[in-house]
Amino acid sequence: MATLLCSQCLTDYMDLITQNSMQLLGTMSVGCKYTYRELQKKSDLPETQLCFAILSLIRDGVIHQYRDTDVVYELIPRS
Repeated sequence: MATLLCSQCLTDYMDLITQNSMQLLGTMSVGCKYTYRELQKKSDLPETQLCFAILSLIRDGVIHQYRDTDVVYELIPRS
């Protein structure tokens, strides 16, 4: 029973990460660069949830992260 509960919690958290990633993606525009603070203000997500959303989008190849003057995040244009 405890394993089932733990699995359900993990599934729920993964769903939350996916939901937050889609919310974050909806606030971004192709060709625009965003700092972490800008994404935090635009998305209104708590810090931990924003980090997981960013990591999820980077892992899925939807955004990339690189250093300009600051670390910036940018949508990868879809062909």
